[in-house]
Amino acid sequence: SEWQLFPVDPKDVKKLSKIENLISKKPSQIFSESELESENRNLKNEIKKGMAKYQEHIKKGKKIKRLEKNMFYEKN
Repeated sequence: SEWQLFPVDPKDVKKLSKIENLISKKPSQIFSESELESENRNLKNEIKKGMAKYQEHIKKGKKIKRLEKNMFYEKN
């Protein structure tokens, strides 16, 4: 299955409310470094395909929304 991440404007209260509701339905999970490394190995081909598609879009001049380092979420 394919999934995508998009930045959400923190002023969009309606959308943030939906996201918070979705997040609150499942408990948080913590992964060890070895679990993350294992998952990265398992997803290596998917990551390659995603990066190739990203590069293709960049070459075509397609606008791509990006998550910048100043974009973050804090639950009050």
